[in-house]
Amino acid sequence: MLAAAHRLRSGADFTHTVRSGVRQGRRNVVLYAAPNGGRTSRFGFIVSKAVGNAVARNLS
Repeated sequence: MLAAAHRLRSGADFTHTVRSGVRQGRRNVVLYAAPNGGRTSRFGFIVSKAVGNAVARNLS
């Protein structure tokens, strides 16, 4: 699990990361990463429904 400083919790943070960050994708997971103004980098994950239901995806 990521440290709290690296997690995206609000929709606005995630949208900013998707629009201005770097994307790296695989079959079931897409990772977005963006620098955070000199502080620690922020990461956002999109996990496919093929992995499982919402509980399984959030535990991944």
